[in-house]
Amino acid sequence: LLFCSACLTISIWLLFWEIQKTEEEAQYKNLLSIQQLQYRKFTDELDSFHRTQHDMRHHFRAIDSLLREGKNEEAAGYISECVSIIDSREQEIFCPDPLINALLQYYVGEARQSGIRCEIHVRIGRCPIDSVDMTVLLGNCLENAVLSCLRSEEPRLIRLNMRIVNSTLAILMENTCSAVSFSRSVYQRENENGGYLPAKAFLSMGAGGKGLESLEHSAARYGGTAEFRFRNPRFYTRITLELPPSSPDSGTGAQPVPLSASREA
Repeated sequence: LLFCSACLTISIWLLFWEIQKTEEEAQYKNLLSIQQLQYRKFTDELDSFHRTQHDMRHHFRAIDSLLREGKNEEAAGYISECVSIIDSREQEIFCPDPLINALLQYYVGEARQSGIRCEIHVRIGRCPIDSVDMTVLLGNCLENAVLSCLRSEEPRLIRLNMRIVNSTLAILMENTCSAVSFSRSVYQRENENGGYLPAKAFLSMGAGGKGLESLEHSAARYGGTAEFRFRNPRFYTRITLELPPSSPDSGTGAQPVPLSASREA
């Protein structure tokens, strides 16, 4: 009887665990679908920018033709029009990788239009992480940061650092944040020494806290971690991802080194 009771208890526990796991995977897939649509939007905008650069060569030929014909006033007007086109299309290059650069261009542009100061330091070449996973992870980081800044008083700041340390891709995000809601038990237990906290420590961040959970899920897929810290008026996001052994940017035989929060350490 005891054996049957134990088996029944274990079976019920496994059933609930499977149900919870299925629900979490379904939520992650829904979020992934949304982020894939966002990624296609970013790449379309980047392609449009490259087409504009290509078209500028034709404009220069037209200007050269006007100058050769002595039509200086027409050439000056044409140049002024071309300068306006360049100013409207010109975007800062943050990273050689097209995916990461497109994400940064989009969110940094949105942030600056809202008066948010951005400091972006990306020290990687080709992105060693799957493009869809990186879209979910980096897109959530930037979106959370922008929303947090918009809910805060000025001065508003977003500071992003990305680099590869040995075989680890390290991301540190710092943004203005006026207040967060903690899960008190987790906060008291794990934040006694001023350290970083898991996503479950925060009751309400962004869209019901799902953004932070998604970051943890994405990091775990690469054997890494996603941790968070609030020190008024700043919110810190620290992520480490272990690079695949075949990645050209990963170290050979080196132990992973997590990113330290250098500014607040």
